Amino acid sequence: MEPESISKLIPVIALLILGIIESLGGLYFNDNRSKNDLTIELVCLTILPTLIQPAILAFVLFIMDSWFYIYEDFFINSFFLWHVIAFLILDDLTQYLWHRFSHENAFMWKLHRPHHVVEEMGVLVTYRNAFLYYAFMPGIWFSSILIFLGMTEVFLY
Repeated sequence: MEPESISKLIPVIALLILGIIESLGGLYFNDNRSKNDLTIELVCLTILPTLIQPAILAFVLFIMDSWFYIYEDFFINSFFLWHVIAFLILDDLTQYLWHRFSHENAFMWKLHRPHHVVEEMGVLVTYRNAFLYYAFMPGIWFSSILIFLGMTEVFLY
C-alpha cells in the first residue's frame, strides 16, 4: 500500500476507533444529542476534507503556479526536519492560535460557537464549526503553500 493511501487512512481509523470506544461507553445510546446534532456533525466532518481543503489547495496551487512558479518544489530536497518544523509552526501552531483567537474575537466566536454548544462532547464534535471557520483557517492556507514549495512528505505522516 502506498504511503499516501496509508496517511489518508490514519484519521479515518482514529475516528472509527474513538467512535467505537464512545459507542461502547454508551454515548450514542443514552445521549442528549438530537438527530439534528448528529446530522450537523456528520456534515461538518465530511465538508472539511471533501470541499474546503481541496478548494483552498487548488486555489493556492493555481495562484502560486501563476505568480510564484519559480518556487515550485523549492524545498523538496531540504532537510526533512525543516519540513517538520515548518509544519509544526505553520499548520499546528496556527491551528491552536486560530482556536484561541476564535474564543476572543466576537465574529470568530460566532463561527466557532457550534463546537461548544452541544449537550455532550464526542469525537464528532471536533469538526463541528461553521463553514467559514475552516475557510478562513490560516493553517490550511499555509499548508497548501508548503505543499507547493515541495514539503509534501511531512503531510504523509
